[in-house]
Amino acid sequence: RSRAWSTVVFVRDEVMLKQLVGRVSSLTLFRPLSTEAAAVPVASSIFSREELRADEKKNIVAKYGRFEGDTGSPEVQIALLTWRINYLTTHLKVHKKDKHCTKSLLQLVADRKGHMQYLRKENPTRYEEILKELGVRDTQNQKR
Repeated sequence: RSRAWSTVVFVRDEVMLKQLVGRVSSLTLFRPLSTEAAAVPVASSIFSREELRADEKKNIVAKYGRFEGDTGSPEVQIALLTWRINYLTTHLKVHKKDKHCTKSLLQLVADRKGHMQYLRKENPTRYEEILKELGVRDTQNQKR
């Protein structure tokens, strides 16, 4: 007899919520904990967090890859790192004292910065496009 494990999934938009509705046995929407997390419905589901991450990763690779199955290009790497950074940021809003997660987040930001510097050097037009699509700020041109 198999057990169904319940996981909590943060849904960013209605499209993702509609995709989840067909895959979950029960769906519960909660009010956000704070005004910062407004309009973020939460779904309780029976599929694993790894399965959701795999689906998200496939969608990101398909959207930002230069060709089918492209996982190594700088655009895909920057998009995947940005998704993980956003995911950890939402986690840290709830769990403020999670030091391990904080260290991981700082490492991901540093990795993304390296990929962005490489892309900026190799192809500035693609660099500008990826910044606009992902909504990431250009830290190279900021004054300190």
